Amino acid sequence: AIQALGDVYPELADLVAEKILPSFGPGIVPLLKSGLDLKGKKQDARRLQILHQLDPAETLPLCKSALEDGSPDVKVAAIACLGKHEDCLPLVLEQTKSKNKSLRAAALEALTPHDLPAVRKLFIELVQGTNLGEAIGPLRIVQNREVFDALLAEANKALAEALKNETEGVLRYFEILQCLERRTDAPTEAY
Repeated sequence: AIQALGDVYPELADLVAEKILPSFGPGIVPLLKSGLDLKGKKQDARRLQILHQLDPAETLPLCKSALEDGSPDVKVAAIACLGKHEDCLPLVLEQTKSKNKSLRAAALEALTPHDLPAVRKLFIELVQGTNLGEAIGPLRIVQNREVFDALLAEANKALAEALKNETEGVLRYFEILQCLERRTDAPTEAY
């Protein structure tokens, strides 16, 4: 089952990582640790996530080390793990400024459940910025009211520009509508 983490079919590897290996419980932790390579590929990222799921407290130093010295795939997994610990959020916030697009996206995703002033400020700045790009997915699930209000204010501005037949306004409005996609809360549906 551990070898299947590196299967050529990512769907199978993900199934093993999400369902099968965690069902073995903490007894599998030494086997997972023994083969973990922080400079490794996606299979090592899956190992790290399973380790964190089974033993979060003991894996925390390993996640911090992976964030500093790991390969990009392992760093993405480390960011997801660190995002579950409120005391590690400053590390995750730093990654939102990374040059690596996948690290920035992982950091934004990891920050979405947290309702802290720094996180709100970050998302509001992203909404008011020129390109939502990698923030579209996280903005779909952010529950903070201030961020949502900023998103609707930007949507109204972009709609006004779009109605003037300005191409940039149309594109911006489309980007904002993508942020609202799949949201089922009452204010989104009303908008």
